[in-house]
Amino acid sequence: QSVLQKVAKTKLEGYNSLDMQNLMFVMAAVSKSKVADELVLDKKLIHECAGFVVQVCGHATSSIRSWKAGELTGLVFGLSKLGLLDEALLREVGRLWRTWLQGDEQKAPPDALSPQTLANLVLAMTRLGYADPELVALVCGRAGGAAKGVARKGSKTWDEKEMTNVLWAGACALGCHEVSALRGPSSQPRVVTSALKDLASALQGLLKTVCSQVQQGRLKLREGLPLSMLHIAYTALRAWRAECGTAGGCEAWEPPQEMIAAWRRGATNNVEGLSKRELQASSSRLHKEVSRSLTEQVLPSLFPGGYRKSDEVDLGGFIVDILITPTAGPRLSIEVNGPPHYVQLVPSLSSAASAAESAPVHRLNGKSRMKMWFLQQLEGVVPIAVPYFGWDACQSNPARQATFLLEVLREAGVSAGAASQVAPPTDVGAAAQGAAKNAGGREETVAECFQKLQAARRASNEAQVVLAKANKEVSRLQELVLQAKRAKERAEEEATEKAKGLAEAQQAHDGQRPDDGGGELDTLRSAKRMKSSNGSAT
Repeated sequence: QSVLQKVAKTKLEGYNSLDMQNLMFVMAAVSKSKVADELVLDKKLIHECAGFVVQVCGHATSSIRSWKAGELTGLVFGLSKLGLLDEALLREVGRLWRTWLQGDEQKAPPDALSPQTLANLVLAMTRLGYADPELVALVCGRAGGAAKGVARKGSKTWDEKEMTNVLWAGACALGCHEVSALRGPSSQPRVVTSALKDLASALQGLLKTVCSQVQQGRLKLREGLPLSMLHIAYTALRAWRAECGTAGGCEAWEPPQEMIAAWRRGATNNVEGLSKRELQASSSRLHKEVSRSLTEQVLPSLFPGGYRKSDEVDLGGFIVDILITPTAGPRLSIEVNGPPHYVQLVPSLSSAASAAESAPVHRLNGKSRMKMWFLQQLEGVVPIAVPYFGWDACQSNPARQATFLLEVLREAGVSAGAASQVAPPTDVGAAAQGAAKNAGGREETVAECFQKLQAARRASNEAQVVLAKANKEVSRLQELVLQAKRAKERAEEEATEKAKGLAEAQQAHDGQRPDDGGGELDTLRSAKRMKSSNGSAT
């Protein structure tokens, strides 16, 4: 922390792009710690080093041609680990790589188009919730061509990890774009652009190629994460077809059923075999608090006709935190989103560091936004996110927590007496005009509301600090008054003692006889005259 603060004070003077990328990577490596079996991001470190982050991102954006391809990829990957999104930087990075992929590859820097570089770049960008469908489509096409054996000069072999990372990034790019589109003020469904069609087509082509390679024994996939990424890519294609139909430019295709089953097992292998009690025990503290508040204070009044509530439910291979099934109306999937589900916008870090009333702007990351899209399109539920910063602003006050949850549900289109009127988003129009539209718009509204509450809370804390200082000053002044009072008392005692001494001295003086002093004086005068007369006679 001290090193990065010193670097920021120098305005990066004497540091080159490699130094900046390495420092950012180190910051990402030390920023996470394990607390209660969960990786927790060090917010204090990010806050204290905000100046360094803002300066490095600004330098890379304005001087992107002076950075090497590997340095830019490392910077973006480090930002994704920190959960920091700089849209201006990613826009320039995407434009640069599209130029290399679409133009003369001979002009691209060494390793700029290597499988590892391309896979890490699109993975990091989509993790942050930044969708560049054109770039991701180009990378999917390149990976698919390499898997089919299409030779490229200087090309390297794509391994299992790189292939599956690109598949995940392609699925996330489709999901990220959907949620960002529904978040706008317009109620119209999103426009199916040529870039989105190309992305869907390239993603499906890559998935089909991977399936073919696996069936032929040319590509082996390990259990667990690689299979779960294939499940996510397959789910994204299903969601795309459900939303856009034939207009999406993606033909109907289904992989073998045994593959689909294996992919789903890979996606849910961390929860299969656990009892409901074990699942609930593994839930976070935030999840448990929200679930308890819903059960005790919110749902009974919201659904007087009855409802069923379940925690940790598998919907289509994705675990939903809380599933509410009212007697009438659509199901609600409630995601209790802690800090790992959000990214912070880099430009807001500088304002938050310089102004007490400002706060970093949070936005759902790519994985969480993609999951919301899946649930909207395929499960017919109304997805609702409960942000941790809104919950924390309630300061453990049960009444405030219940009010906050009611506001979140209201923003999603759910309210007492009107819950049955919310239609599930089953097609494009319903997804854009019904509950999905409300779900897309709710995050900003709730975030703005509770950022104001947080600002009020900070103002209250500042007022308490001022009051504490005032009380301390009053105590100091009271101590000074007490010291002055004691000094006055000592002075009065000393004055009393002096007055007493003077009175005794005066009394002693007044008690002497006057002739005693006069006789002695006459005797001395007589002796002088006698001495003088004796000298004259001589």
